[in-house]
Amino acid sequence: MHPQKSFYFLLIIFISCYFNISANAQRVVFISSYLGNYCDDGMDALDEDVKLFRDVFGHEDDGGWQRFTFDEIDSAAEFLDNTCLLFLDGFCEEEEFGEFYELYRNEINDYVFNGGNLYLNFANHLVLYLGFDSLSKNFESSSTYANIYSNNVNHSIFNAPWQPANGLITCRWGAGPYLGIGSFSGVELDTLLVDSTDLLIGYETPAIALVSKQYGTGQVMASNFAIWLWDQILPNYKNLRRNILYYLSGCMHGDTDIGVVHSVSPQPGCNLTDSEEVAVVIYNYGMQTQTDATVCYVIDDGDMHCEEVSFNLEPQHSDTVFLAAASFAGCGFHTFKAWTILDGDTLNFNDTLFTTIENICAPLTTIGLPDTICINSGLLNAEPEKGTGTWSGMGITADGIFDPMIVGENNSTVINYSYEMPLNYNISTIPFEQPTLLNPDTLTLFDTDYEEVPIGFTFNYFDNTYDSTFISSNGYTSFGIPHTWFVPSLPDNVYHVNNLIVLAGADLNPGALGDVIISTQGEAPYRQFIFQYNDVPCDYEWGITVNVSGILYETTGVIDIVVKHLPPVDIFGITQGISNEEGTFGIETRNFTKIRWFSHAWTFGAEDTAFRFTPEFCPRIITDTILVTGDVAVNVLGNDTTFCPGGSLQIGTDYPGTELLWNTGETSSHIAIEEAGIYTIQMHYGPGDCYLYDTINIASAEQDVFANVLGNDTILCYDDTLQLEINYTDTIYSFNWNTEDTAQTITVTEAGNYALEIEYQSGCSLYDSIAINYNSPILIESTTTPSPDDGPGGSITINVSGGTAPYTYNWSDGLSG
Repeated sequence: MHPQKSFYFLLIIFISCYFNISANAQRVVFISSYLGNYCDDGMDALDEDVKLFRDVFGHEDDGGWQRFTFDEIDSAAEFLDNTCLLFLDGFCEEEEFGEFYELYRNEINDYVFNGGNLYLNFANHLVLYLGFDSLSKNFESSSTYANIYSNNVNHSIFNAPWQPANGLITCRWGAGPYLGIGSFSGVELDTLLVDSTDLLIGYETPAIALVSKQYGTGQVMASNFAIWLWDQILPNYKNLRRNILYYLSGCMHGDTDIGVVHSVSPQPGCNLTDSEEVAVVIYNYGMQTQTDATVCYVIDDGDMHCEEVSFNLEPQHSDTVFLAAASFAGCGFHTFKAWTILDGDTLNFNDTLFTTIENICAPLTTIGLPDTICINSGLLNAEPEKGTGTWSGMGITADGIFDPMIVGENNSTVINYSYEMPLNYNISTIPFEQPTLLNPDTLTLFDTDYEEVPIGFTFNYFDNTYDSTFISSNGYTSFGIPHTWFVPSLPDNVYHVNNLIVLAGADLNPGALGDVIISTQGEAPYRQFIFQYNDVPCDYEWGITVNVSGILYETTGVIDIVVKHLPPVDIFGITQGISNEEGTFGIETRNFTKIRWFSHAWTFGAEDTAFRFTPEFCPRIITDTILVTGDVAVNVLGNDTTFCPGGSLQIGTDYPGTELLWNTGETSSHIAIEEAGIYTIQMHYGPGDCYLYDTINIASAEQDVFANVLGNDTILCYDDTLQLEINYTDTIYSFNWNTEDTAQTITVTEAGNYALEIEYQSGCSLYDSIAINYNSPILIESTTTPSPDDGPGGSITINVSGGTAPYTYNWSDGLSG
């Protein structure tokens, strides 16, 4: 059953160390009907709840929590003593779960009544009375998604420390599998999730997927969630499951533990300013109500800002605090770090929030005109990076035509360029009206085919401009790149078929029947490009066709999808909507008002309906000052310099002008001169008949000079070497030594006179020389005179020659002289 009883006591100690709390801390216990990563019945799904607990509490082997199976438990004391959160998972084996709960129901009820927290999760057909004054699990139906109950939208589990999305909750992408099975009933329940969309015939009461109840001094939560792959379930559902555990496990954090969990303001947005309100959410992980703390933040590794804030923060609840305004004005991403400081809070790992906040700006650096314009240039068309905006200012029209004659020579004008960048698209339904195409062109498209066609105007789609589009045989058009895949997702992260407007994404065959027609209609700047699939067969089933139209509007960038007829299909479905080029954003018309991941395609057909995609813009204004000039003097040749007669010197410029002319008659950008003098260049710049010019004075320099670059003459000891290095810092062309060396440095090993010529400019040299002498080697002769009586004593006489006198004598016995 559970032979390793000593391990049970060791885990209590490990839990205390893991959370850095007192030795009498309580524990978290997880009990299920299976071990490892798979259910015993062989279902192909990883154990979500085990990964959930590891995500919140760490790994069970590290002492973050204890894990048992139902058949390992011998007594209630084994899993209830010293426990503050008990989790019972009954998804995989309902009979074993039911038998276990029936056996320990009274003890579990007493445990909650006396202050324990209980979380029950079982999605099965089991009907079970749970206790707690009438709480029961019933079998109603399986739910694919559920609403957050309106009376409890502010409940802590929906807000912090992780933040699930509001509205519908479902388990994973596609939502083909159910969210849960069954429903809960009882008195004095807090209903948290309710499924009012999947009622079976005969059932008038919505299935309740998640409830909470205060019982005595403890809390019980019950959910009917199924288990699916942890890495595949949706973030909002994953965060909800995390928040439930945080809500019930405050005992694991001690009395004092708070932290910053969310950034409320500013949100990533368009054109953030240098004075944005800063607001963050603080969560109380601990068991005591907190009323004040220090909150600090740093933006982009800049200065730290700290404030004392007051609040009334109950355990496992959150509150928003507002701090001093800060600058987020620079375009792009800003790093944001915020944290709390509170006496007694020793669990610092959850104090700090790290996030980035993007200031979205249209990618503009210029108004599309040069800063200096010649008076004679004529009319100029402005060409900024994004060219569908409007201009204003003296000398320019709203559509970007600049006339320098209006400004006048040697006058300046301030030009503004206003651009609206489409950030997003909002979808809505509009009244159905089948468009009529005037003088349409019919495209010849086969089963898997496309054709590039002109739009007739410049169309701005997700901040890119297009003059043409690729009409696919399979019910959509794409920008930039043609596609023929028959059922693209929106967005398509598998086959990367994106940047689409999809009217009826399916295996269509216009080569067999029906037609695809296009037309550009109306007058600028309010023209429309219409493409239409008329009675084109869908090869999913015999005899079914589609009749749909798409309308692109000039200037506004609005897109309409008009559905005359979509057939019901059981295979794949028919996709419809839009996606961006990067594959990071898509909107589908199918069920868009409920939940986009519920179903990405039409399967039951549609008639006489229409949808509108309206761009949501981010405006930006670029301002520049333009000078209108005649001929101008510009320093393009650099400063005056010197020249060595007999040599050559290259002068010139890389300035991007045209029609270059030197006063020497040459027309290249660089010339070589061989004599001193004044040199002038002129060149045509920009549009018009204006020129810029520059002059440089080249003076004669002394041809040959002497300079002490080698240092003073020197004497070396015998067998020593010396490196001769120059200390001249001007531009150096070449080195020539009288030793025939040409390196900058040479090594001297013998006495002599060493001369160096340095050509420092073409035709000019400087000279230097140095005398190197060596001392002769030191020679020593010694004479030994013994004592006359052959006793101790005697003398040694030393005769020294060579080297440099006077000499110094040092004997081995320490004597000198």
